Amino acid sequence: MNPTDELLISAAVRGFTIFLAGWLVLSAMRRSSAAARHQVLLCMLAAAAIAPFANVVVPKWKVVPDLQPAIESITPFSFSTGEIGTSESAPSRTRRIDPSGNTTAPHPASSVAPRFILPSIAYLLTILWLCGATILLARPLVGLLSLSLLRRRSHAADLPIEEITRELAARIGLRKTPSVHISSTEIMPMAFGVFCQGILLPSSSRSWTEDRLRIVLLHELTHLSRRDPAALLVSRIALTIHWFNPLAWLTARRLHIEQETACDDAVLSRGVTAPDYAGEVLAFSTGMTVPRFAAPVPTMAKRGELERRIVSILDTTRNRRSLSPAAKFNITLLTALLGTPLVNLGAEEITARTKSRGRILDRNGVVLAETTAAGVRHYPYKALAVHIVGIVNETDPSDISGRLGVEESFDDTLRRGGDLKLTLDARIQSTVEKVLRDADIGRGCAVVTDPSNGDILASVSIPSFDPNQWFQQVDELRRHPFHPFWNRTLTARPPGA
Repeated sequence: MNPTDELLISAAVRGFTIFLAGWLVLSAMRRSSAAARHQVLLCMLAAAAIAPFANVVVPKWKVVPDLQPAIESITPFSFSTGEIGTSESAPSRTRRIDPSGNTTAPHPASSVAPRFILPSIAYLLTILWLCGATILLARPLVGLLSLSLLRRRSHAADLPIEEITRELAARIGLRKTPSVHISSTEIMPMAFGVFCQGILLPSSSRSWTEDRLRIVLLHELTHLSRRDPAALLVSRIALTIHWFNPLAWLTARRLHIEQETACDDAVLSRGVTAPDYAGEVLAFSTGMTVPRFAAPVPTMAKRGELERRIVSILDTTRNRRSLSPAAKFNITLLTALLGTPLVNLGAEEITARTKSRGRILDRNGVVLAETTAAGVRHYPYKALAVHIVGIVNETDPSDISGRLGVEESFDDTLRRGGDLKLTLDARIQSTVEKVLRDADIGRGCAVVTDPSNGDILASVSIPSFDPNQWFQQVDELRRHPFHPFWNRTLTARPPGA
């Protein structure tokens, strides 16, 4: 499985787990303030954004059920012989085993087909994800460009507006007073900037009363003091990665709602009366143009949220408590402690299945080849059926590939972690090998088949070699006069040669 496919699987598993756990926590916070809920939602989205890349810092945790693909049942002669010296092989046959254990009649099967089914699906899913991510990433980029152009066409605010801005900024604790710009159009007031912060006001703001100006500036400065533009940017990044997850869209939408509610609560807690504030929100919702670009910036009001905003502002029973920096840190720390296992949930199992080479089994499930926990390819019965099972090239740990037999022919399937079940019977194979060696013929071959269906039960070629140590002995094996690498059951030789 290529790295992109691994990233998609990791993002899907971890993202779903993070969002699900977060919503369970959020369901228990109905009486909490909007600021507290907003912080939890922001932590959820931040965790989802970094989850696909968390392998390097987060310890692994194996809890996901076995994702091993179904075992493919193949005949041993469905491969190219590589170094053996011939390109011909017997027709491939497959036995299909249903869950009840009944075996259907054999039929010809191509050994190539299984190699392309999964990669093609993964390729299409990867392209689909990239298309969706590109669209979602392009929208805020275009929005930020539009906002930049709008800001360049605007004018600096007059001195009275700047003085009120400085006064309010100092009142709410902003260390640096943001710049204020007056647009040439009647656009909704908005706050922007993650590092270089600013406020954009409509062209009519020069004629506003001082009370209206103070309410609007206090609202936008509160957004900046809460770092809401940065929160929206994190939300957009997480949504770009997890656009296929409905919970991601629901979380991003809820973040925006709680963000505006928390900002309203903060404005009301600073001396603005609820009726006055509700009247201004209503006036802006009906008289101002909402920007169409999708830049990650909070605006004063939106028509679709008007009723909810007004009801929330006028509700005197609401918990409007704001979060102190210590409370924000505690929520973030608690989320990190609880979310660390969830961030890597399933990563170890998925990684193990995609990076650990699949096993090769005989017809009865006897393991003929497997990969150990240390990542070493191991052949428990040593030389047994080595010409059929094959060997792997482990000189490059990052690219272990088959070099002979089934290991080479079904390399793609084994790389994906898929197990392969041969029609060989290890007991018959062992018996035939023992007979040939006891006969002391030095070199020869024998094949045992099932006449009822053509299954290969044993395929023996001697001399053979131990696949666990072949690389250490490769020069000696190549110089051997009897050519141990040859599979004599497939090599064309005259009778008696």
